Amino acid sequence: MHKLTSNLGDANKKLQQQNRNSIDTQTTISDAPSKNQCCGMQQTCIDQLQQQLQNAKEELKKQAEEHEDEKEALRSEIKQLKGLKEQNEEKLMNLEKELNDTKASYIELLEEQKKENANITQALQKAEEGKASLLKTLKEQEDMEKRLEELTSIINELEQESEERKRSCWPFRFFS
Repeated sequence: MHKLTSNLGDANKKLQQQNRNSIDTQTTISDAPSKNQCCGMQQTCIDQLQQQLQNAKEELKKQAEEHEDEKEALRSEIKQLKGLKEQNEEKLMNLEKELNDTKASYIELLEEQKKENANITQALQKAEEGKASLLKTLKEQEDMEKRLEELTSIINELEQESEERKRSCWPFRFFS
């Protein structure tokens, strides 16, 4: 684009210079070799300028086509990116929904686990109370067994004494 502007600027400067030269030529006719020769030089400059102008137009057209291709490629890329953006937004919404659902289910599981833990704690507490009661009952039973052993021992001693008395008294009973 810069090259094209530069070419147009150069052509414009040459045209202005030729116009000045033409005016100078008309004012100083005696210096000019001939009228036909000046016209020939002007025509050559005009032809050169027209050629440069034609070249510049072709360059502009070529660049416009290249820019149009680039614009079309960018439009296509933008369209693809918009499609990807929509897909990603949809995926994000689905992930957020899934996350919220998962979070809700985990919260529900956590609440159930808390209830279960509370029930287990309560059952454990009752088991500890039952254990304490059993230990107390067991202790009482052990105490009773000891007392029973003591009583059995006393009964056995008494029975032995009674047997010994009976034996010692036996001959006397016979005579009575």
